[in-house]
Amino acid sequence: MFWPGGGRRRAAEGRSRNDPEASRIEGGPSGEADVADFVASPEALERARRAHDELAMRGEEIRFESKWWGFKLVCNQAAIDTIGSLRGLIADVVGAFLPSGLAQAISLVVTAHLWIKSVSKGRGCTLVSPWISPTMLIPVATGAPAEDTSLWFTVFESGSGWGEDEM
Repeated sequence: MFWPGGGRRRAAEGRSRNDPEASRIEGGPSGEADVADFVASPEALERARRAHDELAMRGEEIRFESKWWGFKLVCNQAAIDTIGSLRGLIADVVGAFLPSGLAQAISLVVTAHLWIKSVSKGRGCTLVSPWISPTMLIPVATGAPAEDTSLWFTVFESGSGWGEDEM
């Protein structure tokens, strides 16, 4: 799990929120940093940490991954099995990365999608949304065999080369 820390770090260093180097989220899933415009409050970060700890104690995982094109909510099967009762915890996890109102809307949509369980097929799933439609949350089974790779894509970043294939 990675946590945005840019807000407190920027304030301590006297940098503005428009400074791209100051608004980086450190320790992303592959060690790279993502640029974020939203800066979570210390209270939102604390709620997200508590939600993450509570989910971990129950053997459940819900992880937010920010991408340039949108975001992913990665859920293990234990979380999928109890998804209907996790609305508050999902809102807290997402609230560390997105404004509160949007986090609440996303958590409501996730818990209302009961068909997520059938898509996960016992492996968990990833809910994918573009920034232009953040409540779209299209479920993709985790570890599903590649049936149709024609919609896969990858991104080239100078200095890093080609990224991982995305679905």
